[in-house]
Amino acid sequence: PRTPPDQPSLHNPCAAVLVLLLALATAVCAWQALRLEFDFSFRTLFLDHGEDDLAGEFDRRFGDHAGSFLVAAIQTTDVFQTDVLRAIASMTDAIEQIPHIERVFSLASVPFIRGDADGLSFEPLTALVDDGTPAASLRAPVLDSPLYARRLVSTDSTTTAVLALVDPKHRTIAERAPTIAAFKAAVEPLVPPGSHVLFTGYPITEAEYGRLVLQGMVTSQVVGIMLMALALYYCFRTLPAIILPLVVVGLATVLQVGFMGAHGQRLTFTNASVPLMMLVLGVAEVSFFVSRFYEEIAEHGFHDDTAATAVGSTLWPGFIAAVTTSIGFFALGAGHIGLTRDFGFNMSVASIVTFLVAAIVMPGALARLQPPSQQVLDVVMGGPLIGILNRAADLVVARPKSILAFGLATIVLGAWGGTFITRDQYATRELAADHPIQSAQHVIDAQLTGAFQTHVGVRARDGSSLATP
Repeated sequence: PRTPPDQPSLHNPCAAVLVLLLALATAVCAWQALRLEFDFSFRTLFLDHGEDDLAGEFDRRFGDHAGSFLVAAIQTTDVFQTDVLRAIASMTDAIEQIPHIERVFSLASVPFIRGDADGLSFEPLTALVDDGTPAASLRAPVLDSPLYARRLVSTDSTTTAVLALVDPKHRTIAERAPTIAAFKAAVEPLVPPGSHVLFTGYPITEAEYGRLVLQGMVTSQVVGIMLMALALYYCFRTLPAIILPLVVVGLATVLQVGFMGAHGQRLTFTNASVPLMMLVLGVAEVSFFVSRFYEEIAEHGFHDDTAATAVGSTLWPGFIAAVTTSIGFFALGAGHIGLTRDFGFNMSVASIVTFLVAAIVMPGALARLQPPSQQVLDVVMGGPLIGILNRAADLVVARPKSILAFGLATIVLGAWGGTFITRDQYATRELAADHPIQSAQHVIDAQLTGAFQTHVGVRARDGSSLATP
């Protein structure tokens, strides 16, 4: 082979060893990727440490406050009907038997505190009804009580809620799925005729978001591959030039996802976008090799050294591009949220992994390709895309002051427009208006106090007892 001394030989035995090691690594990482757990819980969006010690103090004094509620909103013509109250009592009993449910709050479990000549009564409503108290006679005192009105019963007495507090240590979507299913199974069969139930709450919303994220991850990856294939065909006009970048990025993605699994990570809201980001950045990175291969053929014709020369002249700038991209993503580690740091770390590694896979695969692959036809070279090297890029480059060179002014104006307009950005973190915003969880959330928000609980800690400024005037 007419390989120049300063170019790597494409027939070196080391190349076969590298390809074999890459194949073995890909197989191991594919196995690890299949074991990767999903964690699309909202808690991954929280800070990994408290901004102050209040949360820690709250936990020390009152226990872990991270538990969340499963919520069943029961809508009926009148909550204060005997059959409705008895159905709620049966639901409460069934839910209390479900593993990982710490407490149940309903009209059958929350005490109805009232006083009479004989003293105080703490019996729940359902117990009073079982003892012979007419259910209708309880409507007025219950709706007058701030412990019940808009908490467990709507002010028009058409809606009530059954809330099940989940053990805070019982986490992840997969672990909670049986608990959610058991909760629904305990409620739905007992709903009285003429009534209906809606389900919401943190764990249920979390599980639905997980399903949507996973579905979106697969859909976006498929669409991304199709669009990338079209873009590659428009740029290079040959099938190998389409397949090679996609295969290289695919191998790198398997390696990266396998690394995430081996590293003990889970697939989260941000990590789910790593494969798509690798496709976007990796195809551009690998296309450097194909583009330089075409340029070498157009300039010097095709010969035994074409692939080695093209790859040799691309490795260094490709490596610089991979390193700078890696450093940029690694900078996300400066953030407070662990979720963001994980994403930055993964993409930082992914950029280097993609380059290494390309450096191993592309030399041998390009060396074994048939050169593109002269017709393809004419279209690629002298087509409309090249013409547009050349004219843009000429404009930048000819009018640097205009380009600078335009760039500064863009920065000013961007900074001004950025002042209009608002933060929107409404928990169920991404769900469709007619989605059952969204509908349940609107009912709970409008008729009761909401399904997502807020804990408030109160303490005296001087640290003294609260039991003072």
